[in-house]
Amino acid sequence: MIRYKPRVYEEKVNVAQSPPLVRDVLIALKDVSGVFIKGGMTRLLLLHRIKRSGKPISSKRLVVEEKLKDLDLIFGFYDTLSKSKDVLLRKEKEVRKLLGTIDIPLKGEDIEPFHWKTKNGRIDKATINKILSTRDLSINEVVLVSKQGGWYLYYTSRCWQDLSAGVGVLNVKDTTSRVDACRVVITSAGLYRLIKFWAEHKVHRVWLPRTQLETYLREMKRQQVCGKIPNGANLGRYALVIAQKFKSADWKTQARLMRILNLLQITDLEGFDLWVKEQ
Repeated sequence: MIRYKPRVYEEKVNVAQSPPLVRDVLIALKDVSGVFIKGGMTRLLLLHRIKRSGKPISSKRLVVEEKLKDLDLIFGFYDTLSKSKDVLLRKEKEVRKLLGTIDIPLKGEDIEPFHWKTKNGRIDKATINKILSTRDLSINEVVLVSKQGGWYLYYTSRCWQDLSAGVGVLNVKDTTSRVDACRVVITSAGLYRLIKFWAEHKVHRVWLPRTQLETYLREMKRQQVCGKIPNGANLGRYALVIAQKFKSADWKTQARLMRILNLLQITDLEGFDLWVKEQ
């Protein structure tokens, strides 16, 4: 199978013109080697870049990304993960100290260790391509890198296209998909990621072929009949993850989530609390 390799673009970031919270983070971390920024902050910067190009961008999506205070980081390491443990812990301590004056939480799950082939801590093209090619959704194929005294934004042509359109598209990965009779089918983990981004207004819609959804639901039904998972557990263990994720959300977000679950035939229940209780 021939895999499509999207083009990767590089742009230098004007830190002074960045949104206030993003600007503060970029200033704080500019001299830390081997630390890259991913997630909401990178999407926000790229959305502003797309808007400046003349593309119409929903103000609601900009507001959603601007409200995010979760900082997602990648820590590069050279040796094996076990041998790099102390180095990574020192790096985390250094980063936390630098972020001490910024009102932004940094949880353990917000840090992704990433193996690269450089000894000197300098980023190279191969590492950038590897990072971008391992993202779960195409709109996450964007990363911020500090080098040569400035910050640079790297993103793929696919990220630009899908972020512009506000559509969530999963990449083919072991965690988000499986092969069924030579066809790629979404997994519970992949479906959870699409539902989460859709419900949180990070995308307007998702790309999910009906045949994939039908195959997925058929497999969930088979597992329920066999007693491998409880009846009604059409999202497997990710139903509890979603319940925990959205339990503190406002009623509009919870209602949007339930409409999505109804549309995807995950449940026929309409109330969030009732669905959570069932799970």
